[in-house]
Amino acid sequence: MNRLIVGYCRVSSKQQFTDGHALERYIDALAKYGIPQSLIYFDVERGVSDTREGFGAVRNLVKANRVSQIVIPNFDRLTRSPLQWEQARELFAKHQVQIKFLEDGDLDLTSPDGLFTGRIKAALAAQVRDRLRSHSIAGHAKHREREEPYKPIFGYIKIDGAILPNQ
Repeated sequence: MNRLIVGYCRVSSKQQFTDGHALERYIDALAKYGIPQSLIYFDVERGVSDTREGFGAVRNLVKANRVSQIVIPNFDRLTRSPLQWEQARELFAKHQVQIKFLEDGDLDLTSPDGLFTGRIKAALAAQVRDRLRSHSIAGHAKHREREEPYKPIFGYIKIDGAILPNQ
């Protein structure tokens, strides 16, 4: 049986999915790499969630020995959890699945350097997750304290599908 090359990506929120077009860009990058649309799995869910359906489908394919390589746009599109990374890495290594990050290249899941690099990337992804959460909480608290309406940082708002300057 031929083993498959699959793609995986995710965004954290429905807003990133609808307004940011990030998921669309990730899927497009995976398709341009040569992965058929039917083999691109994705989620609109936080990178630490254990209930991601797309990632679960990829893991199930790996467990069934149907995958030779997983292509991911960049590391934090896979996970933002060091524990999840270790679990996924062990599963992928056990089934001899190669990992390729479009931004960073291949990652050897069995060499000491590959193990170190993956663990550092997982720790950095978790740090970014924690920092984003902290900044978001602080920003919301500041706006509540000032009793000001929230204004988009780029000076534009979306009204009825049109992007207009925020006055």
